[in-house]
Amino acid sequence: EFRTKRGSPSLLDERRWLVIGPKGSGSRWHVDPKGTSAWNFLISGRKVWIMCRDCRNADGEDVCPVGVPSLPALSGQGGKVIEPPSALQWLQQTLVPLLQQEEGEILARREGSDVGRKRGRDVCEESGGEEGEGKEAGEGELISRPFLWSIQEPGDVVFIPQGYWHCVLNIEDSVAFTQNFLNSANLRSAMKQLEAEEPNLCSLITRAVRATRS
Repeated sequence: EFRTKRGSPSLLDERRWLVIGPKGSGSRWHVDPKGTSAWNFLISGRKVWIMCRDCRNADGEDVCPVGVPSLPALSGQGGKVIEPPSALQWLQQTLVPLLQQEEGEILARREGSDVGRKRGRDVCEESGGEEGEGKEAGEGELISRPFLWSIQEPGDVVFIPQGYWHCVLNIEDSVAFTQNFLNSANLRSAMKQLEAEEPNLCSLITRAVRATRS
C-alpha cells in the first residue's frame, strides 16, 4: 500500500474507488478534478463511454459539450455552474438526434456529389478534357467529430486524458475499479491549476515529489 510516514492514506489511496452501479446508472458529463488523468478497469458488466476531446468554440475558448447547459454562478462566486443531464438523457436527447441529422446531411451531400460528378463527366466527354478531383461525399465538418464513444467490456481498461469531458452509462449492472492520478505527462499543467485553486495541496504534492527523488 502507498502510505505516508505517519500511516495515513497517501494522495494515491484517496483517489481510488470501487464503483458499483445498476443498469441505467452512470456518471454525468464532467472533467476529472485537479488536472488529473484517470483509468477505469471494468470487473463485471458493460459500460458506454462518451468523451469530448476538444470542447472549444470558434474563438478557442473552453465550453461545455453540446447538450450540456451551464448557468452563471451565484453573485460573488464567479465562474459558472454546470447542469449536465444524465448520461442516458444526453444520449437520447442529444447524440442520437445529432447522428441522425448528420446521417441525413451526408446522404444529401453524397447524392449531390453523384449528380455533380455525372455533370462533370458529361462536360469532360464533350470537351475532351479530364474530370477534376473533388472532396469525397460526406467529407464536410461534423458537429459530432469531437465526440469519442466506446463500449467497455469486462477486463477492459479505459484511459481518460487530463481535461477530457466524459460521461458513462452502465448498460448492465457493473463493478469497476478506478483511479485518478498525476504523472510526468500531466503534472506540470496540473500544478499550475492547483497553485491557483489549492495552494496547500500543491505544496503537499511538491514535497511528495521531492521525497520520491531524494
